[in-house]
Amino acid sequence: MWFSGRSKAKLAGDFSGLIARAPHVVSTEASGETVLLDVRRGQYHTLNEVGSRVWELLRVGTTVDEIVRAIREEYDIPADWSPDRVEQDVRALLTQLHSVGLLLANGEAATEASP
Repeated sequence: MWFSGRSKAKLAGDFSGLIARAPHVVSTEASGETVLLDVRRGQYHTLNEVGSRVWELLRVGTTVDEIVRAIREEYDIPADWSPDRVEQDVRALLTQLHSVGLLLANGEAATEASP
């Protein structure tokens, strides 16, 4: 998967509106990966190349459809993947990020993502 952290979040999540980074998360790129630091919890998380691109797209707030479209356009998707595989993987990543408080979705206030 595109994210390494402690979360074992289930696939899904209602990400029908705008999705954005939580303001208490700082990030930096290192060796093709993005390292995220949740400054409230003092926890680090790592994203691989594709996860890093998703994180970049979240910089200004976006939707699942916009993220999926960008990933499909920018990466070679294996021919044997089902048509909805990219969306499933994007939603799984967003669910993981949201479950550990790194992401705000559907109009959540920044205080709602705090521990």
